[in-house]
Amino acid sequence: MSGLANSTATAEALAAIEAIIPQTLGADLLGTLFGLILYGLSVHQLYRYFRLFPSDPFFIRILVALVMTFETVHAILTMHFCYDFLVTNYFNPKAFVNGVWSLDALPIVVSAIVLSSQLFFARRAYLTGPRFRPFVIFALLLVVAEIGFSIEITIKTFGQQLSNLGNEKWLISATLGMPLAADLVFSITLLTVLRVSRQCEKKKTCESKLDLFVIYVVNTGLLHCIVNVIALAVNLASINGESTYYLLFNIIAARLYANSLLAALNSREMKPGNIAFDGSIGLNFIERATRRAAAETWNVPQVPEGPPSMINIKMTTELETDHELHWDQKTLEGGVHVHASVHGHAADSAV
Repeated sequence: MSGLANSTATAEALAAIEAIIPQTLGADLLGTLFGLILYGLSVHQLYRYFRLFPSDPFFIRILVALVMTFETVHAILTMHFCYDFLVTNYFNPKAFVNGVWSLDALPIVVSAIVLSSQLFFARRAYLTGPRFRPFVIFALLLVVAEIGFSIEITIKTFGQQLSNLGNEKWLISATLGMPLAADLVFSITLLTVLRVSRQCEKKKTCESKLDLFVIYVVNTGLLHCIVNVIALAVNLASINGESTYYLLFNIIAARLYANSLLAALNSREMKPGNIAFDGSIGLNFIERATRRAAAETWNVPQVPEGPPSMINIKMTTELETDHELHWDQKTLEGGVHVHASVHGHAADSAV
């Protein structure tokens, strides 16, 4: 009887594993694998960035370091919970039910990735012009709100059963929706200015389709925006609350934030530091030059500006010489009276 009971328990355990793997671990494993591929691409981009732009502003270099640090932590967490589920506790169904700490900590790390990387895109959108700045500020508030939702979902799910995810479906949707809304604001702003900017420039025939894809989709953040849309749609469409299909796309989106940031930085043109200009200096020349330098540093699309306000300097030179020479000379011999007057170029003499 004991052997039969053991075989029955084993069969039930295998049945439980078979039921939960497609809904959770399959998607989690695929997300981890694709995420590691994108992480390797980010490391290569990071290497190129520090070689090409070692003199970038301190704030940008710190931002890049923070994003890659959070990406590394995120990659470690995804590998840990996959190994814990699929290797360490493969024949322990209770482990699948109770979850693991590395999976519970993912929302906090993702929110840190989103915040640090979106600061870069927010700065780019802010530099495009005053009319977009209210939208940029609103988008940043959404990113901050996403951090609050991530903390809330981590507190509610930490150490809890995976079945409790069904009760927090709205919270997961809000956590996915907030960065998506911010992505849309930044991407639409950059795409709008980029389109106008490139229409004013001469068309570059040497650009390939891959170049255009990087310029319009990757550098503007549109790519991770699309993946976030898919993640939110999958979560909203899931009937079973225990399903984590959305996590597949959420992991990929988290990797794409670093890819987009580094792609935008590495695609900048390295220009010499000397500035050549003619004799006509605009009234706001220094301000315009500073703004343009900041735009080039942050890889902001530039719309050609109108002619600057000019200082027209008219110099009138008037040479006036007015020397009055008067002298009276009386000689003892002839009693001669001499009078000389010089005015401009005319001179009168009387003797």
